[in-house]
Amino acid sequence: MSSNLNLEIARAAMASYHGISTDDVMKDHHEAMDCRNCEAFIQLGINAYNWLMRADCAYRQAVYDDPSCYDAAFDAVIHESLKQWLGESQRAEKWVAVQVKRGFGIDGLQEFRNICSEVRSILGSFEDDSRGGKVMSRSLIVLRDTSLAEPYEQAAEVF
Repeated sequence: MSSNLNLEIARAAMASYHGISTDDVMKDHHEAMDCRNCEAFIQLGINAYNWLMRADCAYRQAVYDDPSCYDAAFDAVIHESLKQWLGESQRAEKWVAVQVKRGFGIDGLQEFRNICSEVRSILGSFEDDSRGGKVMSRSLIVLRDTSLAEPYEQAAEVF
């Protein structure tokens, strides 16, 4: 009996194997690879954002340590970089929509969307400077610089 069952399973496997069109396999392959490329693009966006924030935090720490280091041009560079990042995120969302329509899930998508929301908030915190450019508002600069000091002050209390 088990040999008949094995034979039936083998026949079903052969029918599936024989019935697959190379065109279908290649179409599925290209769609799957497109999804992987989309995921890689999402991850690149996450990484780029993390590097921008790392650079910004290092700068804010330097300004906290020595307020004379403040440079409005740095804020302008961060602002422009975040605007560019957000523009690329819109392109990424269109690509994600294609993948979702195909039935794929996208690794890292929720983190990416959370970052998109954060970037929109950060960009909303910039205001016009006297030259018509965008700089981070003074009140936000104080908040960010103060928040950088908190972990260091808490660490000092531990020791």
